[in-house]
Amino acid sequence: AFLAPFAEAESKIDEALMDAEHTLAAATGSADMLIPIEQQLKNFLRSKHDLITEVQRGNAENALAYVQSGEGLRMSDRFRQELRSIEDQLAHRRELLNEQGIALSKATFIGLWLALAGVVGLGWTSSRMLARSLTQPLTRLHSATRMIEEEVDTAGITKLLSSGDVSKDELGQLEEAFLGMARRIGEHVHELEALNTIGHEINTIGPDGLEGVLRRITDRAVELVEADACMVFLRDDRMGCWVVEAASGEWNERLKKSVMLWEELPVCVEAFETRAAATGNHFQSDERPEVLRRNLLGDSMLAIPLLSQGTPFGVLSLSSRTARPAHEWNQRLAKGLTQEAALAISNARLYEAVQQKQRRLLARLRQLEHLAEALAHDLKGPGARMEELAKLLAQKFAGQVDDRTAKWLRLLQENGKDIVERVEGI
Repeated sequence: AFLAPFAEAESKIDEALMDAEHTLAAATGSADMLIPIEQQLKNFLRSKHDLITEVQRGNAENALAYVQSGEGLRMSDRFRQELRSIEDQLAHRRELLNEQGIALSKATFIGLWLALAGVVGLGWTSSRMLARSLTQPLTRLHSATRMIEEEVDTAGITKLLSSGDVSKDELGQLEEAFLGMARRIGEHVHELEALNTIGHEINTIGPDGLEGVLRRITDRAVELVEADACMVFLRDDRMGCWVVEAASGEWNERLKKSVMLWEELPVCVEAFETRAAATGNHFQSDERPEVLRRNLLGDSMLAIPLLSQGTPFGVLSLSSRTARPAHEWNQRLAKGLTQEAALAISNARLYEAVQQKQRRLLARLRQLEHLAEALAHDLKGPGARMEELAKLLAQKFAGQVDDRTAKWLRLLQENGKDIVERVEGI
């Protein structure tokens, strides 16, 4: 459980580095500045694995010394400093581009004034055309860029870019592309905010435990992806079938804990085996006996695997009553929700396992307490009687027994006293 976040983060490092390289290559033309960071990061992970291996073998001294030295924190600080350096370079590049844009605008205005001084009529006509086709679009794009830097205001950007004349030249096409990009960024930001809110909600384990987490997952999935039904199918390896752990709305009472054949849900099987999203359509026209029960849920289905450290353990299924092609499902949002759901289910399972283990430990502790009390009662009485009896014999036969017998009586008395003291200590 302690290493689970480490393993999950490590599985995403290569993809994150690849995305960063593509981004830097697109922005600067080269991603060489990431090479030393990538090498240091891989060495860092390799050293972590070596320490983990030593701890698993029972040798924790090196790991303890490493933690106490603070080397890991220093390496993390160095990573952050190098990443900040890259961010500063990109920020500087962005400022240069902004300055070039401003300089271009100024040069355009100077040219317009010179043209007006030379030929009044032609200059005035040219200035109107240039202002409409070049200056205003550049100014609007510059202002829209600042809106994105401060905060993605899609409505404000749309109003700004739509305020002037719409041209069909390269600048007009650039405005349309910029507006589309701003809308996509705004959609992504809203989706991330929604996923963050839902992730916090479903990862909060309440008195209802795992069952409550599953119900919140299915209900929020229906709202977020605009589906008609949502179900969580978990793979039962012992029986080789699906088990419906939870469903949205009224389906929960009808299908909860239902067992379905593995072949009954081919879309879920595809998602489970390929570890990728899968879609299917026209289920209501499928009259095969093994899929009749599935037809009740709708005509289209989107299935996304639930992964724990890269290993699938179930599927999140979203259904629509009407035909819904694959491109009409918001798969990006559904995948993000499924990742949050997989983490929430894993956490809830661990929590319930810990709670159950704690209850067993408490019961065992109570048994041990009762056993200790019984043993104390059974041992303390004989020890005290042995001590008292030896004491009475020594007093009654004082001076009548030899030294060896007197020694034995003292030993009996001392051992009886020792037994009583030991039992009281226990």
